[in-house]
Amino acid sequence: MCARVGDMKNIYLVVALFVVGLAGLFMAMSSLRSDAHDDVAIAASFYPIAFLTEQIASDAVPVFSVTPSDTEPHDYELTPDATLRLQSAPLFIHTGTDLEPWANDVVTARAMQKLPSLALLNAKNARKLDEGDSEHGEAFDPHFWLSPLRTIAATEQIALILTRLYPAQEVIFTTNAQALMETLREIDNAYRTELTTCASRILVTDHDAFGYLADDYNLDVHAIRGISPDEEPSSATLATLIELVRTQSIKTIFTEELVSPDIAETIARETDVTVELLSTIEGLTEEDITAGNDYLSKLRGNLKTLKKSLACN
Repeated sequence: MCARVGDMKNIYLVVALFVVGLAGLFMAMSSLRSDAHDDVAIAASFYPIAFLTEQIASDAVPVFSVTPSDTEPHDYELTPDATLRLQSAPLFIHTGTDLEPWANDVVTARAMQKLPSLALLNAKNARKLDEGDSEHGEAFDPHFWLSPLRTIAATEQIALILTRLYPAQEVIFTTNAQALMETLREIDNAYRTELTTCASRILVTDHDAFGYLADDYNLDVHAIRGISPDEEPSSATLATLIELVRTQSIKTIFTEELVSPDIAETIARETDVTVELLSTIEGLTEEDITAGNDYLSKLRGNLKTLKKSLACN
């Protein structure tokens, strides 16, 4: 899949479009008192969404991740405990795509109870997939959080809806969101600057999770699997990737946490190249937790890996 250079002006218009699209949601939320759910946690679908929400909410509102941080979100199945917590959560935040197969039923059930949900992606701001990119037929790429630029817009969305739900905490949410966005802008600038001059701009990845990153920083992604890491590549796909690695003098194949690296390692052996971890930041491993890593440090780690593997000056 060939990446396109992102249009930054369109990206920064995401929030304005999102505000218009949330008119109906805000009407439903207006009936909720700002202190009505202070003892109940906001639900975030999986780790990066929970991290952003926690950073903005701070101690003002509790937040929990529906998907455990060490679990592949594509494969997660709701537990009875998570189902009960979702039923009483004052807000459910998710990607708005098929990354979380269980989320559609949750959103429908919450709508019937007149409880709000926030989809961070929609037809206006999501990267549309080519037909046939996924055997499951997803229309949009959910992996926006791998681009710090896209995450700035998501941060604004979360802060906006939290302020609407808990207006008494507006100062906290606004202050925290501004600090988080400033950090994300610094990381975005580092990506933009440090990936400008690279010997290669081609990423061969385990699954197709880096489309937004490639669009925003002028890279070209070729994935072993599609949007879902559960997909099995065809023999034709593997042959094409092996030929690409050989003809384009690619030095590295990128694999990820929470998914078996077997196929990536097989291609690497066939082509005599190395395998490096490029994190999809879908969760945290025990090693990450021990090392004190979080979403932001993983973004920085990905940049370091890209610079080394793509031979960027």
